Amino acid sequence: MKEQTEQFIQLRGENDELFTGAKNSATVGWRPSICPPVLIASIPMDTPGPSAAVSDQEEREEEERERDSQPAVKRRRRDSDQELLDLIREAAERG
Repeated sequence: MKEQTEQFIQLRGENDELFTGAKNSATVGWRPSICPPVLIASIPMDTPGPSAAVSDQEEREEEERERDSQPAVKRRRRDSDQELLDLIREAAERG
């Protein structure tokens, strides 16, 4: 037992950079993958299929058509709402 303790102390001294983290900092690396901010890109449901780009483009075109058919007042309000959201995002990025 004494030999193991001496060996541990020697190895710890040689590898001091491995022991600089906070208490239990290694447990963060072993947290379940369902906890944020871990992203698993290999889930088949999340992987877009070959037609996903086409449907996204069609949705955007449909939204543009709807936007063009609405009165200008609503469009102006939506634009100002978007500007407000952009300002909030910029402030969050800075802060």
